[in-house]
Amino acid sequence: MLWLLVLITLNYGAYAQSDKDQFCPLGDGWKFCVKEKTNVQTCSIPGNIGRATISYGYNNGKHDTAFSFYDISHTDSQGAFEFGCSDGRLGDPAKGWKGCCYRQGPIDYNYSLNAADWEIIAGYDGAWKTDGMKLVKYVKSGSSQSFYRWMNGLISCNEDYFPYWDQSKSDKEGNRCYQLENYPNYKSSGFIPCGQNGGECDVPDINADSMSLVAFGSGGAPWTMTWAYSSTGAIQCSKTMFLGSGGEYCDIQNRTVFPNSEVIGTWEQQWNCDGCTGGKYAITEGTTAQSPQAGKPSWVTALGDVVSAGITFLGGKLASDISGAISDLAEPSYTHTETMTCEAQCGNGTAADWHIYQWVMSTDEYVDMDPSSFNINACQYICNSEAIPPKCPPGYCADFACQTCTSYN
Repeated sequence: MLWLLVLITLNYGAYAQSDKDQFCPLGDGWKFCVKEKTNVQTCSIPGNIGRATISYGYNNGKHDTAFSFYDISHTDSQGAFEFGCSDGRLGDPAKGWKGCCYRQGPIDYNYSLNAADWEIIAGYDGAWKTDGMKLVKYVKSGSSQSFYRWMNGLISCNEDYFPYWDQSKSDKEGNRCYQLENYPNYKSSGFIPCGQNGGECDVPDINADSMSLVAFGSGGAPWTMTWAYSSTGAIQCSKTMFLGSGGEYCDIQNRTVFPNSEVIGTWEQQWNCDGCTGGKYAITEGTTAQSPQAGKPSWVTALGDVVSAGITFLGGKLASDISGAISDLAEPSYTHTETMTCEAQCGNGTAADWHIYQWVMSTDEYVDMDPSSFNINACQYICNSEAIPPKCPPGYCADFACQTCTSYN
């Protein structure tokens, strides 16, 4: 036994990881709370934190990294939000020692904290059947403290289905469950099979650098859903991972590495000359994306879908067919970072103050599970003899300076 303990100590020292490095996800804002399997297993989060995310898992330098995530809220200053950090309370995303961390802000949806937007559906130990996929919150008696989960089917309002607090039996009786009837910014579709009970759920390549919403259930059992991340490309598929009454298999939402954020298109001046006659000039094109998936075929396809869904230009959102046509023009620039140049012809041989405006789109991607902004610098440009930005999206200019547009709305 002694030699084994020494070996473990030496191995841990070789990494020299702090608790935050070892037990918190990559990304900004995470605060270490407590380790699993220590004398102090209660994580205490300050009151009045508002919306927040808790994580449970470990981080070994992005190798064999695994986490499960839950949204919480605490909107008053009365006491701390305290919960147990263990497999039994939070599910088991991976073998070995794990820890709990937290940071302010929800995972990636801005759900309402207004009590009037939530419908009470059950008291403690009560059961109800959701009408499709619903965001459900489990509220601690006499407080604003809540755990949130996506659910579908016949669910019980108790610790079998939710992470929970240490409460006496009489205190638990006052706990309640609520569901958010209408959530406009979330799509419940797009789930695909990914694994069987007792095995692993394989994460699609396109999801590899972001959290994934994974569902566990079957035709005869309710579906409980947990946000999860694994650097190995596989998430455990079992009751111990998901909490709930059990199931036969797992589905994963085949969402992309792009959060639900808008795509903004602008014309940016990249070059000008005063009194020149024009010529051929090189402008940089490509993306500034940092995700390891950037440029891969699946990433390119997903980015095209995001852009085609609607580009915001001059304060208004372009129709999907117009956005799709612009995406087709810009797609060659999706495949690489801004290491290439595009040849732009500007000037007509007459001395003038010539300007080159390039079409640039900006949106967000996930990098180490956090949204990160990036640009798409397309090989689409307008040459103008005045310092006036174009007023039309690419492909819809009716004059040389792009001040008059063909119909595009």
